[in-house]
Amino acid sequence: MKKRKLMMLGATTPYYKKIIKLFGSSLIAYWPMWEESGTACQDIISANNATYYTIPPTLASVVSPGKKLAPVWSGDTTGSILFSAETKALFSGEEGGISLWIKPLASIYTDGLAHRLIRIAGTGSNYIIISLGGNATYNSYTQVINIGGADHSLSGSYFYRDGWFNLIVTWSATQNLFKSYINGGLMRGDTSLGTWDGGVPTVFYLGTSNSLYYKGSMSDFMLVNRYITFDEVKKLCDYTGLTKRLSILGDSISTSVIGEAWPAITRAGYTSSSIGLIGHAVGGQGIITGMDAQTLASVDDNADIIIIALGTNDSNDAGDMGAIQAEVEENIAELKISNSRATIYYMNVLPVWADATTGAEVDKSNIRTAIAAACTAQGITCWDTYSTPWIAQNETSDGVHPTAAGHAKIAAEVLALLP
Repeated sequence: MKKRKLMMLGATTPYYKKIIKLFGSSLIAYWPMWEESGTACQDIISANNATYYTIPPTLASVVSPGKKLAPVWSGDTTGSILFSAETKALFSGEEGGISLWIKPLASIYTDGLAHRLIRIAGTGSNYIIISLGGNATYNSYTQVINIGGADHSLSGSYFYRDGWFNLIVTWSATQNLFKSYINGGLMRGDTSLGTWDGGVPTVFYLGTSNSLYYKGSMSDFMLVNRYITFDEVKKLCDYTGLTKRLSILGDSISTSVIGEAWPAITRAGYTSSSIGLIGHAVGGQGIITGMDAQTLASVDDNADIIIIALGTNDSNDAGDMGAIQAEVEENIAELKISNSRATIYYMNVLPVWADATTGAEVDKSNIRTAIAAACTAQGITCWDTYSTPWIAQNETSDGVHPTAAGHAKIAAEVLALLP
């Protein structure tokens, strides 16, 4: 499947040529960052070169996703890329998009500082600020974005700290749309775009020239004057074959993308590639009450792996089983269409008890049977979490929700089953 996808996208074509072919005259500027010497960061579209500022990086240090050499900022020193007045003047807060590949050094995630990666700022409530770090425990990502007073912020731990990642932000006043992606997976999508009234940005740079310096590599930063479509997002990311996307549908057991919850532990432990985590799980939801909405929310995930973990909140009444099975089958079929590249797994209902100590087990047998039957009918893998229990009663806080130890055990089971 991977080979077929790469061939379809023209894997023999250099990445920079692919960018130019995809966007053509819509490109305002494009900085591959492949220089071997000097302080000029070359714009290969309009010759509006940027500048490696203050303390330049070590150029030509690592291989970028586009198979060219890229710079790295590796010390505890300031450094940034400053863009020209000509580039600032071409920026539009009404219609546009940016794409950038990054490979952060792991150390920026452990010092508690929010290392600023992108800052484009006009006046008033008009700015795009993206930062990494800021939490000494988690692989934090933060976007603080405001266009004409409309907030498009996002904060969480969405990718593992090793490897290259692609970041895309795009907006359109005409379509009243804003979307941001990590590794081709939709992180936030809004239909309430404000009106940019900040004029020409007063600030436009990658990295920064103060204590919030970025450490790591960057490559292939592009700026376009129109909205980036989802098909273009996929081509920007999938061309390189470096990234994977893990999508989670579930309930409160699976909601967190940071800390000790099993999705984050799974993402961090899945080291076959750089992996982005997209969480659709909603506390309190079940198959009947929430699966339709979560499936709909995942249509732009472009996922490689989908794990469904719903059913704990559904009734075990035998009369509901036909409806539960039909609902699961319907949504699996829809996921196959919307995320055609994905391998889909269903984590069947974990053991449940009345409390975390001596309370009786809660019967979920009929629901497990209905889920397993739906998975068989749709030809996907259903993980049996019950016959050999994935979690013990004393590894829950209340008989249902896993403790930190419980989440670690679930993640270990998942990692052992993923390819």
